[in-house]
Amino acid sequence: MVKKRTGYLVGTNGEVDHIRFLAESDSFKLSYANINDQQFYANDASPTEKTKFGNKNYYQMIVSPLSYLTFAFKFNVSNDSWFAGTDSTVYLKISGTNGVSNEMCLDTNYYDDFCENDHDTYTVVTKDIGDPLTFSILVDGSDDLLLDNIELNGKKFVFDGKWLNDDDGYFEIRINQGDASDFNVNSGSTFSNMNAVYITIGAVVIIVVAVAVVLIVRKKNKKMPNEK
Repeated sequence: MVKKRTGYLVGTNGEVDHIRFLAESDSFKLSYANINDQQFYANDASPTEKTKFGNKNYYQMIVSPLSYLTFAFKFNVSNDSWFAGTDSTVYLKISGTNGVSNEMCLDTNYYDDFCENDHDTYTVVTKDIGDPLTFSILVDGSDDLLLDNIELNGKKFVFDGKWLNDDDGYFEIRINQGDASDFNVNSGSTFSNMNAVYITIGAVVIIVVAVAVVLIVRKKNKKMPNEK
């Protein structure tokens, strides 16, 4: 959820050194601010220092310019089940060689996120975590989520029937999975667990049919000498 707020710029010689950000509540979280194409990343922090401005009391924090990274995740919700979507809150974290991002809530204003057969892209901004290594998904609530896949940097991370729920905690996925364009996050390989299940079921069906045919033939052969 993105909201626009107004802060106060503090700087010298036309250069912005930092932002003095005021809010009426200490529960408000600031992700980042754009000033003249410069990014001031607040790391989803909340203003905690009490101050007075004019005749009103505020909470304030100082936001300085920091380097940042942008990631675009496309979440493709399955349509294999009427219950594939979720009303639970979905969070994302990304870890890299320089650290871990804050927990980011994937929520769009005036939109029902993560419904069955949704294909939505969420662009998130983080502090400079270095080269990304993993990303983690948390479904916070009792309503499970069934994804077909998540797309990032031209690669699909396939869930192959894996339901995400609150019991998993943060479900971690490695970003660097070799050269494969599709990677199965459930089985740990590009070969689908469900494919193995289908093959097993098919083999069992073939065996059952074969046994049934043999029994029918034997039964028919036993009756044949008595038939006139």
